[in-house]
Amino acid sequence: LEPLALGIGIEQGPALIGSIGPANRRTHTLLGDTVTVTLRIQEMTANLAQPILIGECAARQLSDFSLESQGSYLLSGLRIPHCLFALPARDVVQRKLSETVNLKVIKGGRSQ
Repeated sequence: LEPLALGIGIEQGPALIGSIGPANRRTHTLLGDTVTVTLRIQEMTANLAQPILIGECAARQLSDFSLESQGSYLLSGLRIPHCLFALPARDVVQRKLSETVNLKVIKGGRSQ
């Protein structure tokens, strides 16, 4: 099997979520500029060879991560450039290792 190539785009902002359509064909959807921007950020993961890209609004909320600026891009179909940031893979791995080391194994109600 080939490895799964996955790109994740993250942004923060208002969005409308709900069900639309007649009762017999109702579908759930997300609408809004934030949804569009997030999709365009996700599409940029392949172009920038970064598995996770984060928009400027979301990046402001992630001050405990060391994000790497990827520059400002005019994303497809949008009128203003957006600053993109990458989460270095080493940070993800280090956090996972840290969480794993700090886990306690609980057996029979007792931590070991």
